[in-house]
Amino acid sequence: MSIADKLERKAEELREKGFDEGVDLGKKTTLLRQLESRLGPLPLAVVLRVAAGDEEELGEWAARILTEKTLEGVFGGPIWARMHWFGPKTPCVSIAERLRHEGRVKGELQGRRRMLIGQLEERFDLFRLPERMRERVLGGTPAELDVWSLRVLDSATLEEVFRASS
Repeated sequence: MSIADKLERKAEELREKGFDEGVDLGKKTTLLRQLESRLGPLPLAVVLRVAAGDEEELGEWAARILTEKTLEGVFGGPIWARMHWFGPKTPCVSIAERLRHEGRVKGELQGRRRMLIGQLEERFDLFRLPERMRERVLGGTPAELDVWSLRVLDSATLEEVFRASS
């Protein structure tokens, strides 16, 4: 295997790792926006709890926010934040950091899209979101995803989630 092939493989691994991190971040961002929209300013413990949440927990919370009206309801009881300390944020300076960042940005958007599709299917009791709406979500801009992810909380119909803004 040539050096160029090895470098390209490593670059792809870094993009994939960043993408996975971005998907996770997108899901957590969507949930925090929904919680804040429904319940007002969030205590730091809630933000930390969501940040520390794993895939299974995020799925449970994403489903519960569709019906629950309190933090305790969404989280299934009192909030106990798992504390994680992060080092100071530094700009992407190395090639590896830039590639991870590139993957993370793409992944965050994909995570937001996946979270919304899952919530739409859960909220409206669908086995699979109709293809035209799935394509709309998958092609949605970040601003559209923001609107739809808040509408899914209270809309009575699937069409209402996607109605044109007035």
